[in-house]
Amino acid sequence: VVCDLAGNEATYSDNNNVSVVKSVFKLESVAQVGTRGLRLAFSHDISPTQVLTPVSSYFGITGLAFDSAAIDPNNSKAIVATFSANFTAGMHNNEYLVTIIPDSIMTAEGDTIGAGYNTGRFTVDAMGPQLVGAPTYDGVTSQRELNLVFDEQVVFALNLTSSPSLNPLNYVFTTSNGSIMAVDSVAKGADVKTVKLTVSSDLSDSVTYTVTASNITDSFGNKGSSTISFVGRDVTAPNITLSAFSNPANEFDITILLGSDEALGGDPLVTVAQSGSTAVSTTLKLVTSTAVGTYKYIYTAGTDLNSSFSGVATTNLTSWSPLALRRRC
Repeated sequence: VVCDLAGNEATYSDNNNVSVVKSVFKLESVAQVGTRGLRLAFSHDISPTQVLTPVSSYFGITGLAFDSAAIDPNNSKAIVATFSANFTAGMHNNEYLVTIIPDSIMTAEGDTIGAGYNTGRFTVDAMGPQLVGAPTYDGVTSQRELNLVFDEQVVFALNLTSSPSLNPLNYVFTTSNGSIMAVDSVAKGADVKTVKLTVSSDLSDSVTYTVTASNITDSFGNKGSSTISFVGRDVTAPNITLSAFSNPANEFDITILLGSDEALGGDPLVTVAQSGSTAVSTTLKLVTSTAVGTYKYIYTAGTDLNSSFSGVATTNLTSWSPLALRRRC
């Protein structure tokens, strides 16, 4: 008997109907596990008595054969299946369709999966990490350091045995004359796709280097080996000369010339300061370049001196080298 606070008994009729709304049992996602497995995630708990042998009676992929399947011991809404062979390089980046046979898999409540809710797709990763592009130099503090970038995240662990990406012996660094430079250390990058190498000697901008990374492992256990070649980083400041001369017809009309032995990363800025006067800045523009001579790149600009101020005029120049934004005055 159910009563309210005043002691009034509730009435109940056997004709009252209760409606129960069930959510649809469906395959929600398919993901690769390791080098030969899949994880199928469902919307509901799978019946603990569910039989999955033979696998072909419950789900399949055209052209591929499963070896076994079982409910995930850590998640009753998932099935982990294993193929009869590892994924191959020819399958890499290919998308595959998984189809659950309708009414073959049952929930813990006894509902079965139906057509329209029984398919999922996944893309195979069957290749280990590969080096991409030239090295980068973000965060380096020495001419012996460089960053290598891979095309996917690599596995890092606490020791070199379980983390090949941090083992210096897995990197071979050679120069254009065939000599080998030792790799002293390898550090993990923040994006988990980059490693910072420290080599035994300074890198030169006049030398071509080749680096091979071997046995680098991704999260699926795929091991990759790859090689890139690159020219060392330019860390030599440009050799420049600066000249200024006045117009014979007007001594306060000044032309400034800058010569550089290499192209500059930006237009140089020159500031002219007269004693007692406000400094005036102007940007030099490239007017010519040649393959001969010490100063192959010529930049120029004009400015006017203030005739009301006598004394010394000083020019200050800031120039940028191509790669490193090194300033020289």
